[in-house]
Amino acid sequence: MNGILGFIESFSCDYFCTICYATQEQIQTNFREEHFQLRTEQDYNQDVASLRRETLQGKKHVRGIKDECMLNQIAGYHVTRPGSHLGLRSRLDLAPKRLESRLSHHFMARLDLKFS
Repeated sequence: MNGILGFIESFSCDYFCTICYATQEQIQTNFREEHFQLRTEQDYNQDVASLRRETLQGKKHVRGIKDECMLNQIAGYHVTRPGSHLGLRSRLDLAPKRLESRLSHHFMARLDLKFS
């Protein structure tokens, strides 16, 4: 799921969580939501903007985000909103063909890069 949503796919790194900004150190001692900084839409957008700038300098991800989530283009969906992941299937069923086509192109381009 992390890869589809544009987050890093290694759970041994800091910021792997799609819901919060957990570090490896924090997850060893904290177990309750209030101990973690939750991701917000505003923070996410700032991280994506930073990613765009830092990609030019060779950085692969910023605070766990390696690519902007294309699914955010679906009306009423945002990767940071609570419950968004749970309703993903029903929203994808309603997604326009244009988005479906863009997602296919996006993931095929990424696969080409990985296997080239």
